[in-house]
Formats: sequence, C-alpha cells, structure tokens
Amino acid sequence: MASDFARNLAYRGPFEREGVGKATFVGFGDTSMSQVRAAFEGQLDIIAGTVPLFGDLSGELCQPGVNKATAIEAVIGHLGIDHAATIGIGDGSNDLEMLDYCAVGIAMGNASSAAKSAADETTSAILDDGIWHAFRSQGLI
Repeated sequence: MASDFARNLAYRGPFEREGVGKATFVGFGDTSMSQVRAAFEGQLDIIAGTVPLFGDLSGELCQPGVNKATAIEAVIGHLGIDHAATIGIGDGSNDLEMLDYCAVGIAMGNASSAAKSAADETTSAILDDGIWHAFRSQGLI
C-alpha cells in the first residue's frame, strides 16, 4: 500500500508547465526516492535534496532538461557574454550541471561529494567565508 506522501505525488494528468520552473518537496514516512522517481518518470526530473535537515526524502521536481546550466546558457546568450567568463559556485545535487557547464565550477567546502567531483576547485565552507575565498581566487575581489 502506498504511503500518503506517494499518493499525493501520484500523476493526475498533464502537468501544467507554464510558469512553473521547479517545485520542492519534503517527504516522510515509508516512501522511497525510487517511488517518487517512478511517480514522475518521463514527466519531471527529480533531484534528490542535500539539506540534512530535510531528511533523505526531499528534493526538487523540475521540468526535464531545465536546470541551472540551461538557465546560465540562456542568460549569457541573451546578454552576449562569453561562456569563458562564467563561474558557478554550488554545494548540492541541483548544482551539478552548472558546475560542469561553467568555465570555472567551484564547490563549497561543505558541498556534497558529487558537487566536489563536478567542480574544478573547492573553496572553504559557506560559514568559513567560502564565497569570499572563491571570488578572491578568481580575481573578482
């Protein structure tokens, strides 16, 4: 028998995509991430959350193929900015495409191991002035 959380996520027809970039969820009970993925397979991308406070069953529901990398690509194209000037700084699963896409990908010191693997370099943790150190290492300050 499916948990209340899984029933609430059950597919109920075409997903209204206009105006929705992503939705976040925090789950509970006996539902697994694989059940969440199965509920939206082929309709939405599921990114597992990395905030410990939210637990193992949390994450984001996203339009397929829409992520921080595609957003950056669209913005720099619109503004005429060279890809070589892009720097991405992140710490979680929702940052992986961005860290890979940007000319320089920087993981926070407190980042997930996946984010650190996707990045070109790692700075200190957010509470240890990680953004400042990242900006400084790139000559921005």
